[in-house]
Amino acid sequence: AITILENGGNVILVEKQSSLGGNSSKASSGINAAHSENQKSNNIKDSLEEFTKDTLKSTQYNNQSYRTLINQLVGNSKNAIEWLESKDVNLNSVAILGGHTNARTHRPNTNTLVGIEIISKLTNHLNSFYNLTIHKNTQLESFIKKNNGIIGINCKKNGKNIKLYGNVVILATGGFGNN
Repeated sequence: AITILENGGNVILVEKQSSLGGNSSKASSGINAAHSENQKSNNIKDSLEEFTKDTLKSTQYNNQSYRTLINQLVGNSKNAIEWLESKDVNLNSVAILGGHTNARTHRPNTNTLVGIEIISKLTNHLNSFYNLTIHKNTQLESFIKKNNGIIGINCKKNGKNIKLYGNVVILATGGFGNN
């Protein structure tokens, strides 16, 4: 949403909970990345190969589709940290956690949990845009289709049915207690 907004697009963000972030706001460990500026400034030696190997070791899935996803995760990890930090997210501390051969878990150097740090800073950034509408406590019911394409969504908000339309519909889901 932020990238679309920064490029002049309009965004309608639909959240089924009363606040943004879902389970991500409860994350406590950090975000793993290799070759970050924080690693370099702390003289932490790491490699994409070791990060990939550690990640593969932590999963029971070793087929090509998982390797492709892991390669993408690892290969873009430095950019993810840089993007978050460009939004004032504090990820200055780098620690080694279980299953890692090197320190690569980025998190705040304060007592703030990484999840709330990310969600609060990104929410603050979102709130600076005029071309954003946020619907909280809004449940997706179904997609609105036209000519084999999706042009909007049917939602339920405060017991009322609402329709929201857009040129593009992006569905992003998480595991927030499977609710």
